[in-house]
Amino acid sequence: MLSSMCYSLAKSIYEDASVRPLPDTVVQDAVYHAALDAFDNASNPNRTRGGLKKCNDIIHALPLLVPRNLESTKQIEALLSAAHALSSYRLVLKQGEPFSPVVLRVHSDPVSILDKVLEQNKGAYTRLQEFLEIGTNMITASFLIQKRPGKIPNPVGDLEGELFVVEKRIVAMCISAALKEDDFETAYSYVVSRLGDSVKPSRNDAWSWSAALQAGQYIRTSRSQQPTHLGTASGNLEIRHLEQRLECLAMALRVAPPSELQTILESFRKCEAQLDAAISDEAAKEAAWDETGDLRGIPGAFDEPTNQAYPARNITASSTARQQEEAPMSLFDLSRATARVASRNLTSLSSLRDFASGGGDHQSAASSDTPDDSQNEPRARKRDQLREAATGTLVSGVGWLIGANVNRQSN
Repeated sequence: MLSSMCYSLAKSIYEDASVRPLPDTVVQDAVYHAALDAFDNASNPNRTRGGLKKCNDIIHALPLLVPRNLESTKQIEALLSAAHALSSYRLVLKQGEPFSPVVLRVHSDPVSILDKVLEQNKGAYTRLQEFLEIGTNMITASFLIQKRPGKIPNPVGDLEGELFVVEKRIVAMCISAALKEDDFETAYSYVVSRLGDSVKPSRNDAWSWSAALQAGQYIRTSRSQQPTHLGTASGNLEIRHLEQRLECLAMALRVAPPSELQTILESFRKCEAQLDAAISDEAAKEAAWDETGDLRGIPGAFDEPTNQAYPARNITASSTARQQEEAPMSLFDLSRATARVASRNLTSLSSLRDFASGGGDHQSAASSDTPDDSQNEPRARKRDQLREAATGTLVSGVGWLIGANVNRQSN
């Protein structure tokens, strides 16, 4: 009935009946076999068409007897998702033979199919996350779980280990595909971001260190894609590229097995020598540019005279003197400088004080002789007193700065 797409009839007989004619396990096995038969006979990997659509309908025809949380249901769902994701790419495994979904079940290493996808689809390596999901679905469908005879299987542990290895393998595939298309920037980003968590080398991980070594040995050519941004890296593209290669080789050294360290170290030393030579060359070019970078090379500039009748100006000494003059002064230096300036004007200040005192006495005498100006007398005396107090305070303050003994005249 399921193969004939009589889903409602099968549901009414085997699931909705008050007394079910068959045990649940027997019905579940029949549903799984019918779904896999539809999958094997499908020619289109699209889940919404043909045999894959029929497989999807069968697996969900009896939701009570075959719920989604069963392990076999999850595996078939993952199988459908992996096949449907591959339908977005051009894939030919044999000459003139298009890809069919049954290959995922009969292939000894279905993850290797992704390598064919990367080869036949230009720029597909940029969809790394999509390929990782396909690999996860393949592992969930239990194609790569190795069951050793004579031992109790541990599906959870095996699944976690296989997921880790397949993830690194797919990342290595994308790195290799990016380098083949001369996209070193993308390959470098995958090495740093995707392989960086492999701090401890894994016994089964033979792809991480190999991909990092391959990226570290890449040499820029005229076909290499230019970086879209430099960030804080060197503006010299050659130096930047060598620094990135060293980082990839350092990553390979951290995750590689001991037997491969010698080969990686040779590449690392060679790249390091190239980087030192490039830095020295750039420093020499900068020094030569500084020597020739004067005004003589600018159009319209004046020619420098050949015979100078006067010695050249010592720019270094003048710059040093100017820096000393512009240096900040302390409070004591400011006091000494003020005292030196005030000492030259001390005589004038003393004369000003005597003049202020004499002028006040003269004005007082004049005011006593003229009784008619009695109204202006308090104002004149107050003004004289303020002037005398200000002058005396100034003189005594300057005298303290220069160490003189100044005696104030009390009124």
